[in-house]
Amino acid sequence: MKKVFLAVLFFVSINQISFAQYQRGGNISNGSGKSKKHNSNPFSNYQRIYPDSARAAVCFSLQGSYQLPYGNLFNRFGNSKAVGMAIYYKSKSNFCIGIMGDYFFGSKVKEPNLFKNISTTDTNIIMETGGYAEIRLYERGYYIGPTFGYISNKLLSSNKNTGLSFWLTCGYMEDKIKILGDNVLQLTDAYKTGYDRLTAGFFIQEGIFYNHMSLSHLVNYRIGVEFLQGFTKGLRTVNFDTGESGKQTRFDGLMAIKVGWFLPVNIHDKKEDYTF
Repeated sequence: MKKVFLAVLFFVSINQISFAQYQRGGNISNGSGKSKKHNSNPFSNYQRIYPDSARAAVCFSLQGSYQLPYGNLFNRFGNSKAVGMAIYYKSKSNFCIGIMGDYFFGSKVKEPNLFKNISTTDTNIIMETGGYAEIRLYERGYYIGPTFGYISNKLLSSNKNTGLSFWLTCGYMEDKIKILGDNVLQLTDAYKTGYDRLTAGFFIQEGIFYNHMSLSHLVNYRIGVEFLQGFTKGLRTVNFDTGESGKQTRFDGLMAIKVGWFLPVNIHDKKEDYTF
């Protein structure tokens, strides 16, 4: 344990000496036997370690959004929120490819008289004990698929890895009504499937974002808007409240304001050599 502590102390001391030399504008060897004087501006150290050049990187992103439904989804649910993550590869030419997924949820369900065939005239459901059941309805769903993007360092750009970005995502989406509340015979797990309106299908999504990757790699985020179109179909054979087929086709849409934070892991070219 003592040896580990001494090794860590030595490493920290060496780094402090190197940083002090940077601040004083000291001379540091560039590997060719010659000395090179550095700028005393601390930010110039970041510029030297992470120069303003387009970088290849693997990016890990966490994201959240606020969504407004349109199409058939508007008739079924209110506004929703979403959380998700993505992982993508960004090339030196600022093209991106990866995979992303979002889980979305809301508290407003618009399906009218969903339990009309198992409730009283005053819309209450009676439990086996004789009391009224408390039933709560929520929106739940997700979408996942490959994503493709391009970051333009000519538009709103502060460095060559930053700028306006354009994204296209496609894949599989699913949504349903989540039914929670008191246990009643009419709404056991087997019967809930007749009311949950489970729907799934193919989606395509377009996004426009401001994508910021700082030279120091300490501040990396993106913020923008997305438009999702879902070409979905109901998966239940029959809806218990209407007695009709639950396999209607739908067009489900979501408009979203999204904010994401990401961690880039640079992929260095072996030919690149930076002085510290």
